Parts: sequence; structure tokens; C-alpha cells
Amino acid sequence: MISTRPMAVFIVLPQQEIRNDMKKIGLLIGTTVAFVLLFAGIMRDDVSEEKYLKLGAQKQFDCVGQLFRNGKAVGSAVLIGKRYILTAAHCLYTYTTTPDTMIINKQKAVVYRTTAAKIAPLQEFLFRVGGKVYQAKNIKAYTDYDWQKSTYDLALIELNEEVINVAPAILNKEKDELGYNIVGVGLGVSGKGKQPEKVVSASLKIAGQNVIDSLGGQKINDQSTLLICDFDQPTNPKLNRIGSAIPTPLEYTCNGGDSGGGMFRLKKGKWELVGICANSEAGIDTILKNGYYGLLMSWTRLSVFNDWIKDNMKE
Repeated sequence: MISTRPMAVFIVLPQQEIRNDMKKIGLLIGTTVAFVLLFAGIMRDDVSEEKYLKLGAQKQFDCVGQLFRNGKAVGSAVLIGKRYILTAAHCLYTYTTTPDTMIINKQKAVVYRTTAAKIAPLQEFLFRVGGKVYQAKNIKAYTDYDWQKSTYDLALIELNEEVINVAPAILNKEKDELGYNIVGVGLGVSGKGKQPEKVVSASLKIAGQNVIDSLGGQKINDQSTLLICDFDQPTNPKLNRIGSAIPTPLEYTCNGGDSGGGMFRLKKGKWELVGICANSEAGIDTILKNGYYGLLMSWTRLSVFNDWIKDNMKE
């Protein structure tokens, strides 16, 4: 199922060093190829990237921007008020790790396991949207968020000034998300489902389609806190995990730099923000065999957190 903690997995050239502040576990394996397994907005192999970029460029998704820490992109975020954005809480943490070893495909791997974590200093964060950069003024992770145990993943950031040239997203308030067609939007690297070795870092705003197949995760007030989708393969229905095996025209899965990005649905002629990209399944064996197809992704279900969001916004 969905990993409860963010994770980065790398298969890299021998002696190559990987550094990553966004995720909690790094994996180094000596081999003859190099590809990033969990840092991507991953697309269908039979659909051009241009179509995903065109969807991401639609005006209703202008509210999705990029989050930086000390000048380095650490995730995505969504403008929900003149001075407020939502993102994934794990994007805000700095992690202390210790090396460990494990065996993958009969090779010894060095695994960096997290031993401690805390939110990085406020002044280190910037948010870019609408061609302008804004300083974080206040950060608040969800009250009960635990970086080790929580499946939901949500933080609210107040900016130092109002965003005047971008319309904020409209928050969904109804718990009727199951089965809806959605569009996920984020900024990260891009790649194709069956070609992880060709995934590249580009910080492009890529939007893709999927279907909310299931609800899950921890419960708050008896309500599931995650919206879950799988990444369907266009020619192999056996890789389907949940819901229909028929992929959407722009089927995709979020990951890595997409963390904190938005999940939107069109309801009664209006686009609503229903989720924030939280996590993706870490299926190493699956990725080596089938690429990203068949893996699950999870989004924090915003309808469960509406009261908390409203209570912490001063607008």
C-alpha cells in the first residue's frame, strides 16, 4: 500500500553521490544505469509530453506554484487565498539520517534512514507563482501531523504579501470525491511510465488525469484522510490495482517535485481543489519490471481538513 513516509530511491552509477532534502530515505546501488525512481510527474508512454504541459498551462491551474527552500525547489504548493498556500508538510522538514544496508536484486545497497526531523527555519522558504516570488511569513503543519506515522500530509503557509495577479483555488467542501475524474498539477521532473531511465529534472508544470479509485489512510472524525489513485497501463490491464483498468486520455501519477501540488475536479462548471499530493507507493520490484505502471498515489483529502484550514486563515 501507500508508504506512510516519503521516500527517494535511486539506482545510480558507481561512486555517484546523491543528495536529497525532500525525502527521508536515499538508496545508492552500484550499476551501469542511472534513473530516478520516485521524483516525477509520470506520463503515459503513448502520449506526448506537450499534451500534459498544455493541460498544466490552463488558466484554472495558475494557482499551482513552486516551493523553494534556500533557493532549491522542494515541492509544489497551491494558492487558496490572497496570502495563503497549501502544501505537503513533508516538503517543509529537514531530516537527519543515518546509513544502513540492504540487498536489492542481489546487490548491497546503502539506505539512509531518518532518525530525526523538524520544520526548517521559516526564512528559508519562498513560493513562486504568477511570475513573482513571495516570502513565507508563517508556517503551520496540521495539528496532529507526525512525520513518522501520519498518512495525511498537509501544511498551511501564510505569505508576506498578497498575491494580486492569480486567482486562488476554490476549496471543495463535500465528501463525495470517490469516482470523480480529476486533474493533478505540480512542478517537478517529467518522464514516461515505462522509461524511468529517461526521467529528467525540469521543474515543468505538468498536469495529468486520473480517477479517485479509493479512500484510505488514517481517519479523522471517522473520515478517511486520503484520496487514492493507481497508474493504469494503456495496453496491460493486468497491472490495474484498483478501479477501472481503462486509463484516462492523459493518465499520470504524481511524485517527488509534485508533492504539495493540487488535485482538481470539475463540478457544476467550476474547478475545485480536492486534494494535495502527499505520497506515492514505493514498489521497487514493480518499477524494475513494469516501470511506474500499477503503483498507487495518495492525496490528502481536503474536505476533512476544511475547518482547520478556515480556522487558520485570517482573511
